[in-house]
Amino acid sequence: MKDNQRPSISQLANLPTGRGALLAITLIVIAMSMALPARTLLQQRLEIAQLERENAQMQAEVDALRAQVVRWSDQAYVIAQARERFNLVMPGEIAYVVLDPEEVGEDAIKTQFVAADAITTNPWYANIWQSVVIAGLGDALPGEKLPITMPAESDE
Repeated sequence: MKDNQRPSISQLANLPTGRGALLAITLIVIAMSMALPARTLLQQRLEIAQLERENAQMQAEVDALRAQVVRWSDQAYVIAQARERFNLVMPGEIAYVVLDPEEVGEDAIKTQFVAADAITTNPWYANIWQSVVIAGLGDALPGEKLPITMPAESDE
């Protein structure tokens, strides 16, 4: 467009007017003022979803603990756990711990329970001496027989 020519009506319609500029500025301000609450809303929804996942995990943990409480209220389960975890025996039983050299790890120790009547008894001092000898030897080789001889008894 040259300086001496007047703009046509179609060209004037395409030029931004004061009202159009004001409308554009108003729309930009509204969009920017809505961006912050929309961002906050999205963050809160993500946080709610994360808290719901944590709540579901905690509920599963609570259910597992409640089931464990029910198990521990059963006397037979308590006895079985005492036998397994602490190698406890019932009155009249004697526990033998057998170490298997072929196995490694937690399964290497196996406990066998036998009745007290099935065991030949030594005098109490022989049992004490045998435990001293075994403790002094340390780890015996597999299949090696441990001595249970007593020291010479004196006539004092």
